[in-house]
Amino acid sequence: MPTKTLTDRFLAGKRDAANYFDTTITGLCCRVTPAGSKLWSFVYRVNGGGPQWMSLGSYPTLTLIKAREKAKALRLIVDDHRDPIVERKTAALIAATPPAAAAPVLTCRKFAKAFITFQKGKKKTWKDDEDRLDKRVLPAWGDLAVTAITRPMIADLLTEILAEGDMTVGINKVQVLISRFFTIAIDQGVHPGPNPASRMIKRFKGTPRTRVLTEKEVRALYAELVERPSEAADVVWLRLLLGQRAEETAGMFWDEVDLDARVWKLNAVRTKNGLEHWIWLPDMAVELLTTREKARTDPHVFPAMAGRQQKADERNLYGIAQTFPNFDWRDLRRTFSTGLGDLGIEEGVIDRLLNHKAATVGRKHYNHAKYLPEKQVALAAWDRELTRILKNEPKTSRVIPMPTR
Repeated sequence: MPTKTLTDRFLAGKRDAANYFDTTITGLCCRVTPAGSKLWSFVYRVNGGGPQWMSLGSYPTLTLIKAREKAKALRLIVDDHRDPIVERKTAALIAATPPAAAAPVLTCRKFAKAFITFQKGKKKTWKDDEDRLDKRVLPAWGDLAVTAITRPMIADLLTEILAEGDMTVGINKVQVLISRFFTIAIDQGVHPGPNPASRMIKRFKGTPRTRVLTEKEVRALYAELVERPSEAADVVWLRLLLGQRAEETAGMFWDEVDLDARVWKLNAVRTKNGLEHWIWLPDMAVELLTTREKARTDPHVFPAMAGRQQKADERNLYGIAQTFPNFDWRDLRRTFSTGLGDLGIEEGVIDRLLNHKAATVGRKHYNHAKYLPEKQVALAAWDRELTRILKNEPKTSRVIPMPTR
Protein backbone atom coordinates (compact mmCIF):
# COMPACT_ATOMS: atom_id res chain seq x y z
CA MET A 1 0.00 0.00 0.00
CA PRO A 2 1.92 3.02 -1.28
CA THR A 3 1.98 6.07 0.95
CA LYS A 4 2.68 9.53 -0.32
CA THR A 5 1.96 13.14 0.34
CA LEU A 6 -0.79 13.38 -2.22
CA THR A 7 -0.95 16.30 -4.63
CA ASP A 8 -3.31 17.19 -7.45
CA ARG A 9 -0.48 16.77 -10.00
CA PHE A 10 0.28 13.30 -8.70
CA LEU A 11 -3.35 12.23 -8.71
CA ALA A 12 -3.98 13.60 -12.22
CA GLY A 13 -1.14 11.54 -13.71
CA LYS A 14 -2.00 8.20 -12.11
CA ARG A 15 -3.53 5.51 -14.36
CA ASP A 16 -2.40 2.24 -12.74
CA ALA A 17 -4.91 0.54 -10.40
CA ALA A 18 -3.64 0.94 -6.84
CA ASN A 19 -4.46 2.37 -3.41
CA TYR A 20 -2.52 5.49 -2.47
CA PHE A 21 -2.53 6.53 1.22
CA ASP A 22 -1.97 10.13 2.16
CA THR A 23 0.78 10.84 4.71
CA THR A 24 -0.80 14.17 5.65
CA ILE A 25 -4.09 12.73 7.07
CA THR A 26 -3.81 9.21 8.46
CA GLY A 27 -6.42 6.94 6.88
CA LEU A 28 -7.15 9.02 3.76
CA CYS A 29 -6.81 6.85 0.65
CA CYS A 30 -7.27 7.46 -3.10
CA ARG A 31 -8.28 4.24 -4.87
CA VAL A 32 -7.44 4.15 -8.62
CA THR A 33 -9.63 1.57 -10.39
CA PRO A 34 -8.63 -0.44 -13.52
CA ALA A 35 -10.96 1.81 -15.47
CA GLY A 36 -9.01 4.86 -14.30
CA SER A 37 -11.58 6.24 -11.83
CA LYS A 38 -10.22 7.75 -8.65
CA LEU A 39 -12.28 7.22 -5.45
CA TRP A 40 -11.66 8.65 -2.01
CA SER A 41 -11.94 6.39 1.05
CA PHE A 42 -11.24 6.71 4.72
CA VAL A 43 -9.71 3.58 6.25
CA TYR A 44 -9.75 3.08 10.01
CA ARG A 45 -9.86 0.58 12.86
CA VAL A 46 -12.00 0.86 15.98
CA ASN A 47 -10.92 -0.76 19.26
CA GLY A 48 -8.48 -3.15 17.57
CA GLY A 49 -10.93 -4.45 14.99
CA GLY A 50 -10.33 -5.06 11.31
CA PRO A 51 -9.94 -2.27 8.76
CA GLN A 52 -13.12 -0.44 7.77
CA TRP A 53 -13.42 1.34 4.42
CA MET A 54 -15.66 4.35 4.27
CA SER A 55 -16.40 5.97 0.89
CA LEU A 56 -16.02 9.74 0.72
CA GLY A 57 -16.58 10.55 -2.97
CA SER A 58 -14.73 10.64 -6.30
CA TYR A 59 -11.80 12.75 -7.46
CA PRO A 60 -11.77 15.46 -8.78
CA THR A 61 -15.43 16.14 -7.88
CA LEU A 62 -14.30 15.89 -4.28
CA THR A 63 -11.06 17.85 -4.30
CA LEU A 64 -7.95 16.89 -2.38
CA ILE A 65 -8.49 19.74 0.06
CA LYS A 66 -12.13 18.73 0.78
CA ALA A 67 -11.16 15.05 1.05
CA ARG A 68 -8.55 15.91 3.68
CA GLU A 69 -11.14 18.00 5.63
CA LYS A 70 -13.58 15.07 5.68
CA ALA A 71 -10.87 12.59 6.66
CA LYS A 72 -9.63 14.86 9.43
CA ALA A 73 -13.13 15.09 10.94
CA LEU A 74 -13.54 11.30 10.72
CA ARG A 75 -10.14 10.77 12.35
CA LEU A 76 -11.34 12.76 15.38
CA ILE A 77 -14.36 10.44 15.66
CA VAL A 78 -12.16 7.34 15.51
CA ASP A 79 -9.71 8.76 18.05
CA ASP A 80 -12.77 9.15 20.36
CA HIS A 81 -13.33 5.36 20.00
CA ARG A 82 -16.47 5.81 17.92
CA ASP A 83 -17.33 4.21 14.59
CA PRO A 84 -18.06 6.78 11.84
CA ILE A 85 -19.89 4.24 9.64
CA VAL A 86 -22.24 3.35 12.50
CA GLU A 87 -22.84 7.02 13.21
CA ARG A 88 -23.52 7.74 9.53
CA LYS A 89 -26.11 4.91 9.36
CA THR A 90 -27.75 6.12 12.58
CA ALA A 91 -28.00 9.67 11.25
CA ALA A 92 -29.52 8.41 8.01
CA LEU A 93 -32.07 6.33 9.94
CA ILE A 94 -33.07 9.32 12.06
CA ALA A 95 -33.39 11.49 8.95
CA ALA A 96 -35.59 8.89 7.28
CA THR A 97 -37.87 8.49 10.31
CA PRO A 98 -41.00 10.61 9.93
CA PRO A 99 -41.49 13.18 12.70
CA ALA A 100 -43.73 12.07 15.57
CA ALA A 101 -47.22 13.48 15.52
CA ALA A 102 -47.63 16.42 17.84
CA ALA A 103 -49.19 15.48 21.15
CA PRO A 104 -52.83 16.55 21.37
CA VAL A 105 -53.40 19.75 23.31
CA LEU A 106 -54.84 19.01 26.75
CA THR A 107 -57.44 21.66 27.42
CA CYS A 108 -58.57 22.76 30.85
CA ARG A 109 -61.97 21.16 30.20
CA LYS A 110 -60.39 17.78 29.44
CA PHE A 111 -58.03 17.91 32.41
CA ALA A 112 -60.89 18.98 34.69
CA LYS A 113 -62.28 15.43 34.44
CA ALA A 114 -59.00 13.92 35.65
CA PHE A 115 -58.76 16.60 38.34
CA ILE A 116 -62.21 15.85 39.74
CA THR A 117 -61.48 12.10 39.68
CA PHE A 118 -58.38 12.82 41.77
CA GLN A 119 -60.34 15.05 44.15
CA LYS A 120 -62.95 12.34 44.72
CA GLY A 121 -60.34 10.26 46.47
CA LYS A 122 -59.05 13.15 48.58
CA LYS A 123 -61.97 15.41 49.52
CA LYS A 124 -65.47 14.81 50.74
CA THR A 125 -66.46 18.16 49.20
CA TRP A 126 -65.19 17.29 45.70
CA LYS A 127 -68.64 18.03 44.28
CA ASP A 128 -68.29 21.65 45.40
CA ASP A 129 -65.01 21.81 43.46
CA GLU A 130 -66.75 20.41 40.38
CA ASP A 131 -69.54 22.99 40.67
CA ARG A 132 -67.07 25.88 40.99
CA LEU A 133 -65.06 24.66 38.01
CA ASP A 134 -68.18 24.32 35.84
CA LYS A 135 -69.63 27.67 36.86
CA ARG A 136 -66.61 29.92 37.42
CA VAL A 137 -63.51 28.57 35.67
CA LEU A 138 -64.31 26.44 32.61
CA PRO A 139 -66.55 29.03 30.90
CA ALA A 140 -63.45 31.23 30.62
CA TRP A 141 -60.67 28.67 30.13
CA GLY A 142 -62.39 25.45 29.04
CA ASP A 143 -61.01 25.40 25.48
CA LEU A 144 -57.55 26.73 26.38
CA ALA A 145 -54.55 24.48 26.98
CA VAL A 146 -53.64 23.93 30.62
CA THR A 147 -50.15 25.20 29.85
CA ALA A 148 -51.56 28.39 28.27
CA ILE A 149 -52.99 29.77 31.51
CA THR A 150 -50.80 32.52 32.95
CA ARG A 151 -50.74 34.33 36.27
CA PRO A 152 -52.20 37.55 34.77
CA MET A 153 -55.07 35.48 33.31
CA ILE A 154 -55.80 34.05 36.75
CA ALA A 155 -55.75 37.51 38.32
CA ASP A 156 -58.09 38.84 35.63
CA LEU A 157 -60.56 35.97 36.10
CA LEU A 158 -60.69 36.43 39.88
CA THR A 159 -61.22 40.16 39.42
CA GLU A 160 -64.06 39.53 36.96
CA ILE A 161 -65.77 37.05 39.28
CA LEU A 162 -65.51 39.43 42.22
CA ALA A 163 -66.89 42.27 40.09
CA GLU A 164 -70.04 40.23 39.41
CA GLY A 165 -70.99 41.01 43.00
CA ASP A 166 -72.44 37.64 44.03
CA MET A 167 -69.37 36.36 45.86
CA THR A 168 -67.42 37.52 48.91
CA VAL A 169 -65.38 34.95 50.82
CA GLY A 170 -66.37 32.45 48.10
CA ILE A 171 -63.86 34.08 45.74
CA ASN A 172 -61.08 32.81 47.99
CA LYS A 173 -62.41 29.27 47.58
CA VAL A 174 -62.28 29.69 43.81
CA GLN A 175 -58.70 30.92 44.12
CA VAL A 176 -57.71 27.93 46.26
CA LEU A 177 -59.40 25.63 43.73
CA ILE A 178 -57.44 27.14 40.82
CA SER A 179 -54.17 26.74 42.71
CA ARG A 180 -55.06 23.12 43.51
CA PHE A 181 -55.97 22.55 39.85
CA PHE A 182 -52.46 23.49 38.72
CA THR A 183 -50.79 21.65 41.61
CA ILE A 184 -52.39 18.41 40.41
CA ALA A 185 -51.57 19.26 36.78
CA ILE A 186 -47.90 19.64 37.72
CA ASP A 187 -48.00 16.43 39.79
CA GLN A 188 -49.41 14.47 36.85
CA GLY A 189 -46.96 15.93 34.33
CA VAL A 190 -49.61 17.94 32.49
CA HIS A 191 -48.01 21.28 33.38
CA PRO A 192 -44.24 21.88 33.58
CA GLY A 193 -44.52 24.24 36.54
CA PRO A 194 -44.19 26.42 38.43
CA ASN A 195 -47.76 26.85 39.62
CA PRO A 196 -49.05 30.12 38.09
CA ALA A 197 -51.49 30.57 40.99
CA SER A 198 -49.04 30.08 43.86
CA ARG A 199 -48.70 32.76 46.56
CA MET A 200 -51.40 35.00 45.12
CA ILE A 201 -52.97 37.52 47.50
CA LYS A 202 -56.49 36.58 48.58
CA ARG A 203 -59.11 38.69 46.78
CA PHE A 204 -61.45 39.02 49.75
CA LYS A 205 -60.51 39.67 53.34
CA GLY A 206 -63.45 38.77 55.50
CA THR A 207 -63.95 38.90 59.24
CA PRO A 208 -64.84 35.77 61.24
CA ARG A 209 -68.58 35.49 61.90
CA THR A 210 -69.55 35.86 65.52
CA ARG A 211 -73.32 35.54 65.11
CA VAL A 212 -74.89 33.59 68.00
CA LEU A 213 -78.64 33.15 68.37
CA THR A 214 -80.15 34.92 71.34
CA GLU A 215 -82.51 33.06 73.66
CA LYS A 216 -85.42 34.85 72.04
CA GLU A 217 -84.26 33.75 68.60
CA VAL A 218 -83.84 30.14 69.76
CA ARG A 219 -87.47 30.16 70.93
CA ALA A 220 -88.58 31.73 67.64
CA LEU A 221 -86.66 29.14 65.63
CA TYR A 222 -88.12 26.27 67.64
CA ALA A 223 -91.63 27.66 67.21
CA GLU A 224 -91.15 27.81 63.42
CA LEU A 225 -89.86 24.21 63.33
CA VAL A 226 -92.69 22.87 65.46
CA GLU A 227 -95.29 24.71 63.40
CA ARG A 228 -94.03 23.09 60.17
CA PRO A 229 -92.72 19.62 61.11
CA SER A 230 -90.56 17.83 58.53
CA GLU A 231 -87.26 16.00 58.09
CA ALA A 232 -85.57 19.33 57.42
CA ALA A 233 -87.00 20.81 60.62
CA ASP A 234 -85.72 17.83 62.64
CA VAL A 235 -82.26 18.14 61.08
CA VAL A 236 -82.09 21.84 61.96
CA TRP A 237 -83.07 21.24 65.58
CA LEU A 238 -80.72 18.27 65.93
CA ARG A 239 -77.88 20.41 64.63
CA LEU A 240 -78.51 23.01 67.32
CA LEU A 241 -78.92 20.29 69.94
CA LEU A 242 -75.81 18.23 69.06
CA GLY A 243 -73.62 20.81 67.31
CA GLN A 244 -72.66 18.60 64.37
CA ARG A 245 -72.10 19.62 60.75
CA ALA A 246 -74.94 19.87 58.24
CA GLU A 247 -73.89 17.02 55.92
CA GLU A 248 -73.07 14.70 58.82
CA THR A 249 -76.41 15.28 60.55
CA ALA A 250 -78.57 15.16 57.41
CA GLY A 251 -76.78 12.00 56.25
CA MET A 252 -77.24 10.11 59.53
CA PHE A 253 -77.74 6.32 59.19
CA TRP A 254 -79.76 4.19 61.56
CA ASP A 255 -76.87 1.74 61.95
CA GLU A 256 -74.84 4.61 63.43
CA VAL A 257 -77.42 5.19 66.16
CA ASP A 258 -77.75 3.13 69.35
CA LEU A 259 -80.76 4.53 71.19
CA ASP A 260 -80.39 2.08 74.07
CA ALA A 261 -76.80 3.18 74.71
CA ARG A 262 -77.74 6.75 73.73
CA VAL A 263 -74.77 7.02 71.36
CA TRP A 264 -74.40 8.19 67.77
CA LYS A 265 -71.25 6.63 66.31
CA LEU A 266 -70.44 8.80 63.32
CA ASN A 267 -68.51 6.73 60.79
CA ALA A 268 -65.02 7.98 59.87
CA VAL A 269 -65.84 8.05 56.15
CA ARG A 270 -68.51 10.66 56.82
CA THR A 271 -66.56 13.05 59.04
CA LYS A 272 -64.65 16.05 57.78
CA ASN A 273 -61.39 15.01 59.43
CA GLY A 274 -61.77 11.32 58.56
CA LEU A 275 -61.95 10.16 62.21
CA GLU A 276 -64.72 8.22 63.92
CA HIS A 277 -66.74 10.51 66.17
CA TRP A 278 -68.97 9.45 69.06
CA ILE A 279 -71.76 11.73 70.29
CA TRP A 280 -73.80 11.03 73.43
CA LEU A 281 -77.53 11.60 72.85
CA PRO A 282 -79.32 13.82 75.40
CA ASP A 283 -83.03 13.57 76.20
CA MET A 284 -84.38 15.78 73.41
CA ALA A 285 -82.24 13.97 70.81
CA VAL A 286 -83.42 10.56 72.02
CA GLU A 287 -87.03 11.74 71.91
CA LEU A 288 -86.66 13.10 68.37
CA LEU A 289 -84.92 9.97 67.04
CA THR A 290 -87.31 7.62 68.80
CA THR A 291 -90.22 9.35 67.10
CA ARG A 292 -88.51 9.03 63.72
CA GLU A 293 -87.68 5.37 64.31
CA LYS A 294 -91.37 4.53 64.62
CA ALA A 295 -91.80 5.54 60.97
CA ARG A 296 -88.47 4.05 59.83
CA THR A 297 -88.51 3.01 56.14
CA ASP A 298 -84.96 3.67 54.98
CA PRO A 299 -81.32 3.13 56.10
CA HIS A 300 -81.12 6.92 56.44
CA VAL A 301 -82.66 8.61 59.42
CA PHE A 302 -83.59 11.52 57.14
CA PRO A 303 -84.04 9.97 53.66
CA ALA A 304 -85.16 13.16 51.96
CA MET A 305 -82.25 15.11 53.43
CA ALA A 306 -79.44 12.63 52.73
CA GLY A 307 -78.63 14.02 49.26
CA ARG A 308 -76.68 17.09 48.29
CA GLN A 309 -79.80 19.26 48.13
CA GLN A 310 -80.05 19.35 51.90
CA LYS A 311 -78.09 22.60 52.05
CA ALA A 312 -80.55 24.35 49.77
CA ASP A 313 -83.47 22.72 51.55
CA GLU A 314 -82.32 24.08 54.88
CA ARG A 315 -81.55 27.51 53.49
CA ASN A 316 -85.03 27.78 52.03
CA LEU A 317 -86.76 26.10 54.93
CA TYR A 318 -90.00 28.09 55.25
CA GLY A 319 -88.06 31.33 54.94
CA ILE A 320 -86.72 30.92 58.48
CA ALA A 321 -83.48 32.56 57.40
CA GLN A 322 -85.46 35.75 56.88
CA THR A 323 -86.74 35.63 60.45
CA PHE A 324 -83.31 36.61 61.79
CA PRO A 325 -81.21 39.39 60.22
CA ASN A 326 -77.88 38.23 58.72
CA PHE A 327 -78.64 34.62 59.61
CA ASP A 328 -76.34 31.81 58.49
CA TRP A 329 -76.98 28.14 59.20
CA ARG A 330 -73.50 27.83 60.70
CA ASP A 331 -74.83 30.09 63.44
CA LEU A 332 -76.42 26.94 64.88
CA ARG A 333 -73.04 25.29 65.47
CA ARG A 334 -71.62 28.57 66.76
CA THR A 335 -74.55 28.96 69.16
CA PHE A 336 -73.99 25.38 70.39
CA SER A 337 -70.28 25.99 71.01
CA THR A 338 -70.81 29.37 72.69
CA GLY A 339 -73.61 28.02 74.83
CA LEU A 340 -71.38 25.23 76.14
CA GLY A 341 -68.67 27.75 76.92
CA ASP A 342 -71.15 29.88 78.85
CA LEU A 343 -72.07 26.78 80.85
CA GLY A 344 -68.47 26.34 81.93
CA ILE A 345 -67.62 23.38 79.68
CA GLU A 346 -63.88 23.09 79.07
CA GLU A 347 -62.69 24.18 75.64
CA GLY A 348 -61.03 20.81 74.99
CA VAL A 349 -64.36 19.03 75.47
CA ILE A 350 -66.11 21.52 73.17
CA ASP A 351 -63.46 20.94 70.49
CA ARG A 352 -64.00 17.19 70.73
CA LEU A 353 -67.78 17.63 70.51
CA LEU A 354 -67.32 19.75 67.39
CA ASN A 355 -64.87 17.11 66.09
CA HIS A 356 -62.29 19.69 65.21
CA LYS A 357 -59.08 18.50 63.61
CA ALA A 358 -56.44 17.56 66.19
CA ALA A 359 -53.88 20.34 66.66
CA THR A 360 -51.29 18.42 68.70
CA VAL A 361 -49.19 15.34 67.95
CA GLY A 362 -50.68 13.57 70.97
CA ARG A 363 -54.27 14.05 69.85
CA LYS A 364 -53.48 13.31 66.21
CA HIS A 365 -51.45 10.13 66.61
CA TYR A 366 -51.66 8.75 70.13
CA ASN A 367 -54.76 9.80 72.09
CA HIS A 368 -57.80 8.08 70.57
CA ALA A 369 -60.08 8.27 73.62
CA LYS A 370 -63.74 9.03 72.82
CA TYR A 371 -64.26 11.17 75.97
CA LEU A 372 -67.85 9.96 76.11
CA PRO A 373 -68.36 10.73 79.87
CA GLU A 374 -67.23 14.33 79.34
CA LYS A 375 -69.39 14.65 76.23
CA GLN A 376 -72.34 13.23 78.16
CA VAL A 377 -72.00 15.83 80.91
CA ALA A 378 -71.68 18.65 78.36
CA LEU A 379 -74.58 17.59 76.14
CA ALA A 380 -76.85 16.87 79.10
CA ALA A 381 -76.11 20.37 80.39
CA TRP A 382 -76.83 21.88 76.97
CA ASP A 383 -80.07 19.88 76.75
CA ARG A 384 -81.16 21.31 80.09
CA GLU A 385 -80.11 24.80 79.00
CA LEU A 386 -82.17 24.59 75.80
CA THR A 387 -85.12 23.32 77.82
CA ARG A 388 -84.77 26.32 80.14
CA ILE A 389 -84.55 28.68 77.15
CA LEU A 390 -87.65 27.20 75.52
CA LYS A 391 -89.56 27.59 78.79
CA ASN A 392 -88.20 31.14 79.10
CA GLU A 393 -87.04 30.47 82.65
CA PRO A 394 -84.29 32.49 84.38
CA LYS A 395 -80.69 31.30 84.24
CA THR A 396 -79.29 29.10 87.01
CA SER A 397 -75.71 28.32 88.02
CA ARG A 398 -73.33 27.97 85.06
CA VAL A 399 -70.77 25.75 86.86
CA ILE A 400 -70.85 22.22 85.42
CA PRO A 401 -68.75 19.62 87.29
CA MET A 402 -66.82 17.44 84.83
CA PRO A 403 -66.28 13.72 85.55
CA THR A 404 -63.00 12.68 87.13
CA ARG A 405 -60.99 10.08 85.23
